[in-house]
Amino acid sequence: YNHHHILAAMSLLVVLQFTSLAFSSAASISSGPPDDHTLAARQFYGETMEMYHSENYTGLFDVVFDKVNHFFPGYMTHKQVMLARSRFVNSVKTEEDILNFELSNATQKHIREEFKKRKALLTDEAIQFLEESDQYMLRKVARISKIFEDFHAVVDAQSPSVKSSLIANFPIFGKLDEVFALVKEFENILIHSLLVCRSLPGFSYCEKLFKNDDLKAIGSL
Repeated sequence: YNHHHILAAMSLLVVLQFTSLAFSSAASISSGPPDDHTLAARQFYGETMEMYHSENYTGLFDVVFDKVNHFFPGYMTHKQVMLARSRFVNSVKTEEDILNFELSNATQKHIREEFKKRKALLTDEAIQFLEESDQYMLRKVARISKIFEDFHAVVDAQSPSVKSSLIANFPIFGKLDEVFALVKEFENILIHSLLVCRSLPGFSYCEKLFKNDDLKAIGSL
């Protein structure tokens, strides 16, 4: 994972743009009873949607940052987190578009430096795997969940020493089940939103969705 993957975790907030369509995501497309990670993912999205709907942007940032920090702990100092929170709240209030939020250049630089420090602690085999991981994560597929599902299998197939080194320095590698559940539920919400939007021409949130090729690709049916 490079710094782009870390920052991309924040982009899951795009789902909040469809607060008005939340009813459409009540049921998952997947069959069978949900597991604990799926239930936790649904609870996370429900909580963040409610905060966005009630304009509790400070609380929203805190909940999302806690989730990101759960996967990528210690990449930002307390001061950087506070500045990012202020920047986020101001961005949403003034621009009314959650997708326009970006971390400051200084914070992004700090994250890249933290990543390099942790990468240097990996075994040679783990470094090689990490450097080759982009070939899995940057593939063009119809469903983004397929990327994470395949990548999960690739990680599981690594030797115990490689997996141990990765997890010790990048905890997200030990939490891929949680990541997959978040991605899958996000995908389900987006697909439901696309279905509803087909019947709501002129609705501003839908217009934004249909203008974004990446989002349409994620939710393609």
